[in-house]
Amino acid sequence: GIIFFDAAAVIGMCGHGTIGVAATLAHLGKIGIGSHKLETPVGVVEITLQDNNTVSVTNVDSYRLEKDRVIQVDGIGPNGASVDVKGDIAWGGNWFFMVDKSPTAVRPDNIMALTQTAIAIRTALERENITGGEGGIIDHIVLFGDALTP
Repeated sequence: GIIFFDAAAVIGMCGHGTIGVAATLAHLGKIGIGSHKLETPVGVVEITLQDNNTVSVTNVDSYRLEKDRVIQVDGIGPNGASVDVKGDIAWGGNWFFMVDKSPTAVRPDNIMALTQTAIAIRTALERENITGGEGGIIDHIVLFGDALTP
């Protein structure tokens, strides 16, 4: 069994963390090449250790709950204006709000502005009482942008 934590809370699932756990268990000699199961707060996840450096994960079933949900987000437009942001609400072990066209440029030199945008989106979701299934808190914001290279 495994429980995941981030800086704010316990989270249901973490793909990166699962890969790290599998690699660590292999390094410690606790698991070998092949498939293994880990119990997580959201269900059983299968890991496959292909070799000492390659791990794949079969997550819990994922799905989109709602497509193109529009919310008004304060303070992220020009001169701090409110803007409408459209995103999908999806489940993949945690609840996500996935924004196809980020209102903030997705670039490595823009981390602070992206962080502020994500926080503003979470605040808007909470203010409007928008949740995942069964009232689940949407705690992951995904912002997509144009590719930086062809």
